[in-house]
Amino acid sequence: MVKQKTLNQLDIPFQAESLKRSPGRPPRHKEPSTSISVVLLDRHDVFLREISFLIRQRTGARVSKSEILRAFTEAVLESEIDLTTSRSEEEVKEVLLSKLRKRKRPEK
Repeated sequence: MVKQKTLNQLDIPFQAESLKRSPGRPPRHKEPSTSISVVLLDRHDVFLREISFLIRQRTGARVSKSEILRAFTEAVLESEIDLTTSRSEEEVKEVLLSKLRKRKRPEK
């Protein structure tokens, strides 16, 4: 039986270019980063803008759409949810929703 590699075990070449400072605002994170383009539906953008706005309104803290997306990604990474059997965006969504639904909600 062939043992599958986890994400951390994959051989992904390190590129020193990612450590170079790029023009613009300084990053708020300390790890190497890459700027990517992601195509979202308009309703996803509206959702992220609303979350960002409501966080600022309620707490005074500025949390960008990118920071929210990174937090979502980190949460999935830390959860160790296996998405590798998913064959589509819809299946990824269903796996995530099933895990979220299984979480116990505190009783009021």
